[in-house]
Amino acid sequence: MTQLKTLSPVDISDDQLRLFQTLYQEMLAYNAHTNLTSITEAMDVVIKHFIDSFWILKEVSFDGNLNILDIGTGPGYPGLPLKILRPNLYVSLLDSNLKKIQYLKHVTETLQLNNVTCIHDRAEHHALSHLNHYDVIFSRATANMATLLELSIPMLKEGGYLYLYVTPQQIASENIMNALKILKTTTYKRYDYDLPMNYGKRSIMVFKKQKHVMGYPRAYATILKKGL
Repeated sequence: MTQLKTLSPVDISDDQLRLFQTLYQEMLAYNAHTNLTSITEAMDVVIKHFIDSFWILKEVSFDGNLNILDIGTGPGYPGLPLKILRPNLYVSLLDSNLKKIQYLKHVTETLQLNNVTCIHDRAEHHALSHLNHYDVIFSRATANMATLLELSIPMLKEGGYLYLYVTPQQIASENIMNALKILKTTTYKRYDYDLPMNYGKRSIMVFKKQKHVMGYPRAYATILKKGL
């Protein structure tokens, strides 16, 4: 894990480095009996899981006690790395895979991370009871952007921000203008960056919710049948 400190675009304290080391060890141990991720080699984890998750801290500080949600968090990315580096955040980790949520409960207790909530639910169900609830939402999930917008934006407070981790190819191929118009949301910013050691190009699209619109998200079957 010493490579993490060397390659990181932001400062990492010795205490934080130890937390990342423990996170890596716990992920490997749990992954031996429960399928969490196919990315397990140390350098791959450092760059693809850790640095890619918190690269955004190079551009945005996320100061204050923000209430954030990580949709489709899987084994906790980007939520856990962001929490380690910004302990002031109130982090909710949402995933529909119960085994991954059980792992997240285990690892957050092991790391003694406060104000982390692990939620076993589908995004479309969670949204219905958490409208206008979160300051910031993150997602590295693989669904198309229009679907992620419809699932996420209703849960944001007015003026809140959605950060989608996407590939440049997704940006070029997907039309999201109609979804943004319907959901009263604007494209706020786009960050393009190169991962260290030639691990590839990444992009983060940032959207700002202007006004809450009733009636969203629709039932997931409807979203799949007819996207915005």
